[in-house]
Amino acid sequence: MESGSSFKDGHGGNVWRLARESGNSWQTVLDFSANINPLGFPAGLKETILNYLPTITHYPDPECQALREKLAQLHRIGLENIIVGNGSTELLHLLPRALKLQQGLIIEPAFSEYEKGLRYNGTRPHFLELSEADGFQLDLAEFEEKLNGMEIVFLANPSNPTGQVWERSVLEDLLLLCYHNGAFLLVDEAFIDFLDQPERVSLTPLLNQWDNLLVLRSFTKFYAIPGLRLGYLVGNRRIIRRMRERQEPWSVNLLAQVVGQELLVDQDDFIQRSRILIKEERAFLAAELGRLDSIKIYPSQANFLLLRLTQNDLNATTLAQELVQRKLLIRDCSNFRGLNNFYFRIAVRTRPENEVLIAALKEILT
Repeated sequence: MESGSSFKDGHGGNVWRLARESGNSWQTVLDFSANINPLGFPAGLKETILNYLPTITHYPDPECQALREKLAQLHRIGLENIIVGNGSTELLHLLPRALKLQQGLIIEPAFSEYEKGLRYNGTRPHFLELSEADGFQLDLAEFEEKLNGMEIVFLANPSNPTGQVWERSVLEDLLLLCYHNGAFLLVDEAFIDFLDQPERVSLTPLLNQWDNLLVLRSFTKFYAIPGLRLGYLVGNRRIIRRMRERQEPWSVNLLAQVVGQELLVDQDDFIQRSRILIKEERAFLAAELGRLDSIKIYPSQANFLLLRLTQNDLNATTLAQELVQRKLLIRDCSNFRGLNNFYFRIAVRTRPENEVLIAALKEILT
């Protein structure tokens, strides 16, 4: 590894950089920095990709028509209410550009691409930082005060990096406040499929009731296909139309479109197995790491845990460097707004993999 390298990325999941710097194969890396389903992609996807491989001699459908039709059936909305993107990040950057937004509010700590998408497209970001002292809970009065002059609000459900879930009743209160202030509410549900009962908190059933609601979804995390890049946004047809008019042609590749269609059919067994594994292994990680006096663990309902080092002699950046030497990646959270350099995040993986991380952390921290 290069001398002085801190291996600190704006996102998790950079196994390629670790492989380059260490001189090892990426297959030898255990990546706890990216919150991807540890079961991998569902059985059958490989065959689907191989079957459609000859079609890459053609351009992909720029309308993503077949995939949008399946999504419309799933969410019981019209085709004109859906835009598919090259991952959710493309859509986060396209939205402020298409709407020519001037100001947006981000509920922090949060995914960095909300802020980047605004800044890169000339929109001024504002921030409402939730504090650990308040349990990362939102004060409605403070939210309403911050909302003044905002055109859009970004939040994630479940929250990233805390893993906490916003109840639908709270989100409806936010929606109403946004509506009266002339603002859109964008809810990022990238991790919602990992919940036991996502239908209880998802806002997709409300899409036909609220013109100012936008819901962002990703295939990446739950179906373990980050390399294919596939996400979508659903909401107000006027907004979606403006985005589609400004979207670069053929941004969603052909194989991603085909895989997306496959993932919307007969995945009940995969979904159930994934949720059981995540619930069991999240509890296992929390119990084992909870025995360490030097770590505080925050409650999570997602497929990851937020942790804080409680002793000042070691910070998350140094811990991440120590783990890199063991070919383990964690997410240093010091670049999340509202979090300092003692916070880090770990993905929930399989039992053998989790045991490797636990052993390494115990060795370093005790």
